[in-house]
Amino acid sequence: MPLFEPGVDILADLVFDIDIEGLAPEVAVAELSYPLMVIYGSEDTRIPTDHSQRVYDAAPPGSLVWVVEGVEHPDEYSRRVADYFFDRLSAE
Repeated sequence: MPLFEPGVDILADLVFDIDIEGLAPEVAVAELSYPLMVIYGSEDTRIPTDHSQRVYDAAPPGSLVWVVEGVEHPDEYSRRVADYFFDRLSAE
Protein backbone atom coordinates (compact mmCIF):
# COMPACT_ATOMS: atom_id res chain seq x y z
CA MET A 1 0.00 0.00 0.00
CA PRO A 2 2.89 2.46 -0.41
CA LEU A 3 0.84 4.37 -2.97
CA PHE A 4 -1.68 5.39 -0.29
CA GLU A 5 0.80 6.13 2.51
CA PRO A 6 1.27 9.87 1.80
CA GLY A 7 -2.50 10.38 1.78
CA VAL A 8 -2.96 8.40 4.99
CA ASP A 9 -0.21 10.42 6.68
CA ILE A 10 -1.82 13.71 5.67
CA LEU A 11 -5.32 12.58 6.63
CA ALA A 12 -4.17 11.31 10.04
CA ASP A 13 -2.48 14.63 10.70
CA LEU A 14 -5.35 16.84 9.52
CA VAL A 15 -8.30 14.87 10.92
CA PHE A 16 -6.88 13.22 14.02
CA ASP A 17 -3.80 15.36 14.77
CA ILE A 18 -1.63 12.22 14.67
CA ASP A 19 1.92 12.33 13.35
CA ILE A 20 2.22 8.88 11.76
CA GLU A 21 5.94 9.35 11.17
CA GLY A 22 6.35 10.03 14.89
CA LEU A 23 4.74 6.78 15.97
CA ALA A 24 7.44 4.36 17.02
CA PRO A 25 6.24 1.60 19.35
CA GLU A 26 9.79 0.33 19.83
CA VAL A 27 10.76 3.73 21.27
CA ALA A 28 7.73 3.76 23.58
CA VAL A 29 8.30 0.25 24.97
CA ALA A 30 11.97 1.04 25.64
CA GLU A 31 10.76 3.56 28.22
CA LEU A 32 8.67 1.01 30.16
CA SER A 33 9.84 -0.10 33.58
CA TYR A 34 8.18 -3.51 33.32
CA PRO A 35 8.27 -6.45 30.89
CA LEU A 36 5.57 -6.93 28.29
CA MET A 37 4.30 -9.69 26.05
CA VAL A 38 4.26 -9.24 22.28
CA ILE A 39 1.84 -11.59 20.49
CA TYR A 40 1.88 -11.84 16.73
CA GLY A 41 0.28 -14.07 14.10
CA SER A 42 2.71 -14.70 11.23
CA GLU A 43 -0.09 -14.35 8.67
CA ASP A 44 -1.13 -10.88 9.86
CA THR A 45 -1.68 -8.84 6.70
CA ARG A 46 -1.62 -5.42 8.36
CA ILE A 47 1.60 -5.44 10.39
CA PRO A 48 4.91 -6.78 9.01
CA THR A 49 6.39 -9.71 10.95
CA ASP A 50 9.61 -7.86 11.72
CA HIS A 51 7.62 -5.16 13.53
CA SER A 52 6.85 -7.47 16.46
CA GLN A 53 10.52 -8.46 16.67
CA ARG A 54 11.64 -4.81 16.75
CA VAL A 55 9.17 -4.06 19.54
CA TYR A 56 10.30 -7.12 21.49
CA ASP A 57 13.99 -6.27 20.99
CA ALA A 58 13.38 -2.81 22.45
CA ALA A 59 11.25 -4.04 25.36
CA PRO A 60 12.55 -4.24 28.93
CA PRO A 61 14.26 -7.42 30.18
CA GLY A 62 11.86 -10.23 31.02
CA SER A 63 9.56 -9.43 28.10
CA LEU A 64 8.12 -12.24 25.99
CA VAL A 65 7.39 -12.61 22.29
CA TRP A 66 5.00 -15.17 20.88
CA VAL A 67 4.86 -15.44 17.09
CA VAL A 68 2.17 -17.93 16.12
CA GLU A 69 3.09 -19.40 12.76
CA GLY A 70 0.46 -19.79 10.06
CA VAL A 71 -2.34 -17.78 11.67
CA GLU A 72 -3.53 -14.20 11.55
CA HIS A 73 -4.97 -14.10 15.08
CA PRO A 74 -3.92 -16.85 17.50
CA ASP A 75 -6.64 -19.17 18.83
CA GLU A 76 -4.80 -19.37 22.13
CA TYR A 77 -4.71 -15.60 22.43
CA SER A 78 -7.21 -15.25 25.29
CA ARG A 79 -5.64 -17.95 27.44
CA ARG A 80 -2.07 -16.76 26.91
CA VAL A 81 -2.97 -13.13 27.62
CA ALA A 82 -4.84 -14.14 30.77
CA ASP A 83 -1.86 -16.22 31.90
CA TYR A 84 0.47 -13.29 31.23
CA PHE A 85 -1.62 -10.88 33.30
CA PHE A 86 -2.05 -13.42 36.07
CA ASP A 87 1.73 -13.88 36.26
CA ARG A 88 2.44 -10.13 36.07
CA LEU A 89 -0.24 -8.98 38.48
CA SER A 90 -0.29 -11.74 41.08
CA ALA A 91 1.00 -10.85 44.52
CA GLU A 92 4.42 -12.25 45.36
